[in-house]
Amino acid sequence: MLTACPDETNPGDDEIGDSGTGATEESGDGDGDTNTEETGTSSGESETAETETETETETTESTTEEESTSETESTTEEESTSETDTGSDNPLDDIPPEEWEPIPNPDGVPAPLPGVYDDLGEADPNAGFRSLIGLYMTDRQGLVDFVEEVGDPSSDIFGQYMTVDELIDAHAPSEYDFELLHAWLEFEGFSVNYLATNRMLIQFTGTVAQFNEAFDTILHVCMRKNPQQGNPPIPVYCTPDPMTLPIFVADRSPGIVTADQLAEEGPPPEEGGQI
Repeated sequence: MLTACPDETNPGDDEIGDSGTGATEESGDGDGDTNTEETGTSSGESETAETETETETETTESTTEEESTSETESTTEEESTSETDTGSDNPLDDIPPEEWEPIPNPDGVPAPLPGVYDDLGEADPNAGFRSLIGLYMTDRQGLVDFVEEVGDPSSDIFGQYMTVDELIDAHAPSEYDFELLHAWLEFEGFSVNYLATNRMLIQFTGTVAQFNEAFDTILHVCMRKNPQQGNPPIPVYCTPDPMTLPIFVADRSPGIVTADQLAEEGPPPEEGGQI
């Protein structure tokens, strides 16, 4: 009896041990399989994530390069356009390059003349000026003929003078030519201060340096003999060299009518002499 008890217990223990061992192996095998699968999946996902990241990086870099290239090309095109274009509605855009070539043009600025216009040398480039540029009228000869006829007592139209509107309609420079010269003066950096109603004159101002560059000349200061006897000479601008104008301007303008020093500010001087 004492010997049989351990025998009955051992088989139970063996079964329990075998069962426990089996459970452990299954658990171990299950855990091992699961862990292996999970590790494999995790590794795969990591590789996929890396691939996606690389793809996104390449896409981003490609997009950035394309955007950068596009911006550079766009900027270059805009800069190139701005150098040649002055605006979609600017009449200067209609002028071909060959008509920008300068040619000699007569002007109304006096040349130095001892005793009348005494030359004091080149004017200060930073000094200001005021000037007038003229435009050719339309059918000038027709206007000359009309003036002669309207003043002839034997003419059928004697005394039948034109109105201002009739004069402008028939003989003023075209609005296109007027706007073209206006645009050109502003293109050269001048300030346009006055536009004549008859479109025959444009008044503009700027610096001597701007004038010299635009008209290819050098303004001098001359002392002009005062027409009023006993008064001191008057400083005026003069130029020993002829001026030039672009061809398209010279075709429409007889040239610079005058170039004067800026008017003095303040009240005008009192008249001399006795009244």
